[in-house]
Amino acid sequence: MVAPMKRLFALLTVLAVAIPSAARAARSQSDSAAELASIEKVTQSIRHLVPKANVTVRFPSDKAFDATLVASLKQGNPDSEIRISQKELVMLGMLTAHDSLRRLLFQGLTGEVVGFYDPKTTVLYVRHGSSVLSGPERSTIAHEYTHALQDQYFHLRKMSPDQTKIAYRNSDAIEAHHALIEGDAVNTQLLYIERTYNSQEIRDLIQLQNQAQKGQRLPQALQREFDFPYTTGLTFAQRLYQLGGMRAVDGAYARLPSSTFEIMHPSAYQSGWKPEHVRLHTATGFESWQVLDDDVFGALEYELLLRQYLSKGAVDKVTDQYRGDRYVFLQKAGQDALLMKSVWSSHATALVSKAGFLQALHKRYPNAGTINTGGATVRATAQSVFLHVHGRTLTLAYASTSALAAQLGTAPTT
Repeated sequence: MVAPMKRLFALLTVLAVAIPSAARAARSQSDSAAELASIEKVTQSIRHLVPKANVTVRFPSDKAFDATLVASLKQGNPDSEIRISQKELVMLGMLTAHDSLRRLLFQGLTGEVVGFYDPKTTVLYVRHGSSVLSGPERSTIAHEYTHALQDQYFHLRKMSPDQTKIAYRNSDAIEAHHALIEGDAVNTQLLYIERTYNSQEIRDLIQLQNQAQKGQRLPQALQREFDFPYTTGLTFAQRLYQLGGMRAVDGAYARLPSSTFEIMHPSAYQSGWKPEHVRLHTATGFESWQVLDDDVFGALEYELLLRQYLSKGAVDKVTDQYRGDRYVFLQKAGQDALLMKSVWSSHATALVSKAGFLQALHKRYPNAGTINTGGATVRATAQSVFLHVHGRTLTLAYASTSALAAQLGTAPTT
């Protein structure tokens, strides 16, 4: 949830990876209870967490299940946040002007989710009538039951607070927490598959996952954002598990990662790396502009911004040297502007970062010109971007004109 996306994905990442349900079969209530108890028992053994209380499980009908899921998603993703994120993502080039973020976030999602845990109600919902408790997708319930155990021991809502009304956000830290939560659950899910599935069930599960992957995918940046907790988060959790088992994973909840950089670089987390604080509230001369958003962009988001246009090696050369950032999104009289300040490991690596962004911008705007006065300004038809390095700090300013971008990028900040 690009940092603008982080808040939108906060609730989505509590869901298991959506896969189509296998063929439906009528299940008696006693059969379902026995199958669920078996999944819970094995998951407890794998995760080394004994429930402090029974987990409430409900089996709503398709219609009721979808309604509950949609209501939870909408509560965590208000229209006001989606509108701001839409503007930011278009400005950054992660969406086109014709894309609808709301449609992309919610299209076809509910029909592919067979179960989810809601930390607000502490209820695990399982779609009624599916073979989810006995078929190849039953590992999804082990994943969601892991969330319930996490909640009882580590309080998921405290780790992932609603930031929609917070004035000085740090969504990057929340995204790192999500990656730990989901990486832990996926690691447990894979261990559950290893322990309980036969070869035919594994083939059936792969077939279901392949069916899901054939569906319509999100734009590149949004897809990577959505996948990050389940993939890079899994790598992070597996690294801890390999070093010290579930006790080491538990330890990460006591010393939470504070940046997606730590999820991307587990060795940085293990060495005690912390992002540098960048102070940025507003810019002198822009006091009359409304601050619609202020947040931490994060190492992951800088990767996404560059990866659309540059090779992985070129992107890693930049993001490996990330040390911290903040941004503000401003609006006045229908004009939008975005100011981003980031800190890198040295003056030399800040210059490398600037060069990387210049290269990416020229690939995004192949016919744009560059003005070099006090910094570099890439001037396209409808938008200009000002880039400047001072010491270890890289400034990026996006605005409708080159003059406004340069004014914002060179203005003193508080």
